[in-house]
Amino acid sequence: MEIKDIIHIPNFIDDTKCNNLFNALVHNICWQKINYFKRSISHYTISDNNVDEMNELLTCIKSLFSRNIVGAFLNYYQDGNDYAPYHSDKYNCDTYLVSLGTSRILRYKHNKTSENTDYELTNGDLLFIPNEINNNYKHSLLKRTKINTSRISILVFFENNI
Repeated sequence: MEIKDIIHIPNFIDDTKCNNLFNALVHNICWQKINYFKRSISHYTISDNNVDEMNELLTCIKSLFSRNIVGAFLNYYQDGNDYAPYHSDKYNCDTYLVSLGTSRILRYKHNKTSENTDYELTNGDLLFIPNEINNNYKHSLLKRTKINTSRISILVFFENNI
């Protein structure tokens, strides 16, 4: 079962561009490992960073969806031991999530019913998440200790006026 307002677009980016972007981010971003987050993180703005592949992605998303980008939050999961515990985002805006690297399960849990909805996010997938989803659901990128390869998620923030 899918959540009504979440839009999952598989293979939004082709594998070659994904792999180039993944490698560029791994090697050119200043990652911070913060134990509370259970993964490495970084904030990204075009004015503060000069990773051509990332700037190209943000320009593409801005053009396709005709929305003003506020910024991006990057999550680097080095293996299946890195994860995101259940939480609700407090960004107060719609977001697009771009998945790079190893496939992982993003699970949404309804706050009242505890019903779970899983999205398997693979290399190049895009997920649109309206801000209102955070009022009714918490989500987690599940821990998978048998996974020994990396993943990056790019959370792109938009102004909420369309």
